[in-house]
Amino acid sequence: MATTPVLIKQEINGRPYLIEVRPVGQFRWRAEVRGRGPMTSLMPFYGETAAAAAALLTGWLTRAAGPRKAV
Repeated sequence: MATTPVLIKQEINGRPYLIEVRPVGQFRWRAEVRGRGPMTSLMPFYGETAAAAAALLTGWLTRAAGPRKAV
């Protein structure tokens, strides 16, 4: 199995992110936010393809980094 990561540059809510996606099984990919040095996401996101794993992480970042509503 190839271990070369897929790197995806994504702008979410005006902030740049670098998402690294690696295969971890036959139909299993892990996506994490890459920072300077080690991975910086709190938890990895898994999908059947690199695109699916990255989409799950992107969706979470969109919700988490979105504008805050006043309470």
